[in-house]
Amino acid sequence: MASTKKPAVSPVNDLTASDPRDPMPDPLTSLPLSSALPAAIAHEVASLGVVPHATISTGNEAGKFVSYPDSPFQLYQPYPPAGDQPRAIDLLEQGVRDGLMSQTLLGVTGSGKTFTMANIIARLG
Repeated sequence: MASTKKPAVSPVNDLTASDPRDPMPDPLTSLPLSSALPAAIAHEVASLGVVPHATISTGNEAGKFVSYPDSPFQLYQPYPPAGDQPRAIDLLEQGVRDGLMSQTLLGVTGSGKTFTMANIIARLG
C-alpha cells in the first residue's frame, strides 16, 4: 500500500512558495530571542529590554576610516559591522566602561571576532 503522507516541507520552502509580494519575516523578531542569539548575549539583551537589530552587508559598501571621540585610533572598516557584531561591540564596550574585569567573546573561525575587537579598541582608545 502506497503512503499518502505528504513529504515534510521546511519553513524556508514554505516562505519561498508564498506570495512573492509578502515580506519575508525578520528572523530576529520571528524567533524566540534565546534561539536567535547566543545564550550570553540573549541574557544581556533580555536584561536591558532591547530588541536586537541585525544588519546584512551586501559587499558593495565602500570601505571607510572611522574615528571616535577621545580615541587616538582611526579604524579602516572595509565593510560595516554586521549580524551580531554591532550588539556584541556595544555590550563589550559597555562592560569595559562598567569596569568588568573579564568578558568572553565567542565565535567560530571566521566569524569576525578580531574585527569586533578592533572596533572596541578604536572606540575606547
